Amino acid sequence: MDNRYRLEGKVAIVTGCASGVGESVAKLFAERGAKILAIDINADGLSTAMHDIENVTSLALDITGDGAEEKIVDAALDNFGHIDIVVNNAGRVIYAEIDELTDEIWDMHLNLNVTAAMRICRSAAPELRKRPFGRIVNIGSAVTMRSSPGLAAYTASKNALEGLTRVLSQELLPRITVNCIHPGNILSGMTIPLMEEDPSLKEQYENFSPMGRQAVPEDISHAALFLCLEASGYINGIGLNVDGGYVAYG
Repeated sequence: MDNRYRLEGKVAIVTGCASGVGESVAKLFAERGAKILAIDINADGLSTAMHDIENVTSLALDITGDGAEEKIVDAALDNFGHIDIVVNNAGRVIYAEIDELTDEIWDMHLNLNVTAAMRICRSAAPELRKRPFGRIVNIGSAVTMRSSPGLAAYTASKNALEGLTRVLSQELLPRITVNCIHPGNILSGMTIPLMEEDPSLKEQYENFSPMGRQAVPEDISHAALFLCLEASGYINGIGLNVDGGYVAYG
């Protein structure tokens, strides 16, 4: 395979790797030759997800904690010597309409879904600039274009992440590209418990896509891989919908 379509010699920081998209990204990137610093607050889940994957170092860490971004960059450098790729995937959603939307719920969304990503980008940028090329991929959401009741905090945080992406795509030129992926509804560790609690949600989630199915993590990880390849170096500052046509169909 043409090396432009592999990640040989690259080092990737990936957050939220205990399940779902983050787990899939870490595994796929490792298969394509990258060395991975896999991060998640769930130490047991992270250990299970990353078990027996070559070239992966796991770091159990709350990315919203004080100094977390410095610990992440230091761990990548200590284990692998450099940084080429950052995938900001970790995130969470709590449904709360305005009457139930507490400051705590609001702050959780902003701190985890966008502030932590900004801090990791800020700390990693000097190291990315030392490399022949760098890639940052932020995992946003289709709610930036079509949202629903109860998602005010989540939608605000993902819109902020898209705005951060656009600005960094200008600030980090010429060798570093920064892009955002907007998934539709994903069959993952975040949605499965909701469907188990309320089985009617499964049909609702499937109806979000004209394709009649939810996305699976691999749908998103392959898009992330594409944006991190050398061959995609002229793609910068975009929000890529990976939603089965959900936004277009609306």
